[in-house]
Amino acid sequence: MQLNYGKKFADQWMGVSPEDLAAEMVNQYQGLNQADFVRGIERMKKEKWPPSIPEFRQWCESEHAAYKGKFAALANIEAWLCDRTIQITNAEKEAYNAVYSMFDQLKYCGNYEKQKFYAYEAFKDAYVEVVKDLLEKGIQQHIWVSPVAIDRKPEKEKEPVLTEEEKQKNAESAQFYLNQLRAVVKKGSRT
Repeated sequence: MQLNYGKKFADQWMGVSPEDLAAEMVNQYQGLNQADFVRGIERMKKEKWPPSIPEFRQWCESEHAAYKGKFAALANIEAWLCDRTIQITNAEKEAYNAVYSMFDQLKYCGNYEKQKFYAYEAFKDAYVEVVKDLLEKGIQQHIWVSPVAIDRKPEKEKEPVLTEEEKQKNAESAQFYLNQLRAVVKKGSRT
């Protein structure tokens, strides 16, 4: 940065020891990968003024901006759960899948508000991890498209094929129970 910005850089960090500056940068830039730093350095080459530590991190994470924040993602999932025509992203769907059982249990639990809080927190955490994973893999955000469902027509139940012997036994059993029923009815009408 000092090579790129010269006096501007020196003036910005006047009074801060190089060791303290380096330590704070190491602390603030945790979680960034090599591709993130390359992105930040490329942006730095185009800027006239040196960035602050948070600004440089933002330059590194500029690709992350294509993804919604975790609160916006949660709001979108909430809307989608009520209306499946609402579009959600691949990251939102993947995070929802990760905590599906928690959302599903909300229908059955007695302590709804507490369970809802935990489900929402779990979703937000899952979403952050999903976005990080997708970015590391170089996968951009896109609208999730539901897989095409195959329309299965229920099979018509087939009647069992009985042998002549089985048909005869069934007819005899039916006649036996019919005779028993007649006897009970006849006996009941005499009393």
